[in-house]
Amino acid sequence: MLILPQFIIKTWTNNNKKYYESKGYKYTKIGDTIKIDILDLNLGSHDIIKCECDYCNKEINKEYRDAINTINNNKKICCAKCQPLKNKEVLI
Repeated sequence: MLILPQFIIKTWTNNNKKYYESKGYKYTKIGDTIKIDILDLNLGSHDIIKCECDYCNKEINKEYRDAINTINNNKKICCAKCQPLKNKEVLI
């Protein structure tokens, strides 16, 4: 599961300006940094976020897009140690 609340520092670019303005963030200038709530990240974001293993509750780091895809497919997030448990569960 995602650990919330959680924020990430992004840099204003021409590519993300419209997107983050549409999310309510106040634009400053290209190259400035901005603190973004991870729930406002683009679904394809490669940013690393903190998650919690749904099996052992250990804190792990995952790419945002991978974590969201896992959650959206009604699957559990797991650490490397618990991967065999998840595999067993999925193959049943």
